[in-house]
Amino acid sequence: MDFKINKIKWDETRLNVLIRDNRICVICRGSKKPLHAHHLYDKKKLEDYYNINHIVTLCPGCHLQFSEPDHTKIRRLLIEFWNEKEFDKREQRRERLNNEIKERKRKWYKERKGYLDAIERNKIKIEEEFVK
Repeated sequence: MDFKINKIKWDETRLNVLIRDNRICVICRGSKKPLHAHHLYDKKKLEDYYNINHIVTLCPGCHLQFSEPDHTKIRRLLIEFWNEKEFDKREQRRERLNNEIKERKRKWYKERKGYLDAIERNKIKIEEEFVK
């Protein structure tokens, strides 16, 4: 970004997005606080930064998925969902996006759990050796 953000204007934009989305995540429909205003597209120009048509409300869990290195697929799914005009197709796209994020969360937890289990096993091993 090569422009300075006007905090007052951003706060107003964020509030308008949250109100438009009924203060729920557009993906999982959760309302876990704090809700995030997420830009669908890269912010190349100042007017894009405040365009509420390019910003959606996400809960912390769904928003976290967009910070992963391989977030291209879910970004594409979110944009397809958001741009869908027909209600039934839009709900199908929401479900597909939600399932993708759930799968990513399961995978993330499984990877971390294996890592945490290994740490726990090493901790027990060290304690056993210390007691000897």
